[in-house]
Amino acid sequence: MPADSNMCAEPYCPRPFSFIWIDHIIAQQHHGETGPDNLALRCLRCNSHKGPNLSGYHPPNQEVTIRTVDADHPLVAAFQGREPFIHRDEPYCFSGPYEQQNFRLLLTMDTEGLRDPQGEAGEMVRYVAWIKPHGQGRVFYCSPSHFPESYTSPTLLRFLLDGTQYASGDLKCDDAPRPQPPLPVTGGRDARSTANRPRA
Repeated sequence: MPADSNMCAEPYCPRPFSFIWIDHIIAQQHHGETGPDNLALRCLRCNSHKGPNLSGYHPPNQEVTIRTVDADHPLVAAFQGREPFIHRDEPYCFSGPYEQQNFRLLLTMDTEGLRDPQGEAGEMVRYVAWIKPHGQGRVFYCSPSHFPESYTSPTLLRFLLDGTQYASGDLKCDDAPRPQPPLPVTGGRDARSTANRPRA
């Protein structure tokens, strides 16, 4: 941890400190030590853009139940107010990075009934799509997108297109952060009924 500089330790960040933030390079929850070899001085902006995990955990590929947060938001028009929406993917469950809720939430997923061998999904945040402004640009995050089913579903294709248009500035909508109440902790590892539910 250099003591002779008032600049942010993040590479390519030109900002001097207006507020000193001491950051663990290896997060404490991953057994990083609190010592000079594992600490860095970062500006508040850079530190707020990182978290202790890229991904907390994901159960295996399976059918996932997705729900809209605000059915009237233009970026979820693809779902046409029908839910739940059933999609096959790996259900990613995040933890630390979402504590500040500095984004506009679009989609969540149910963790109750997931095939979850480690039994961890019910304790983690289950936001699967959100947007936020960033500087002069915009961020669109969508977790359901890396299996072939994402690109054969008219619903998800339109959702991805709308989100891309938002990120490029072609689709204007309310992207102000709107913190959500804590999601209830749910559990369950195995079977659930999917009869009569909309599918991808």
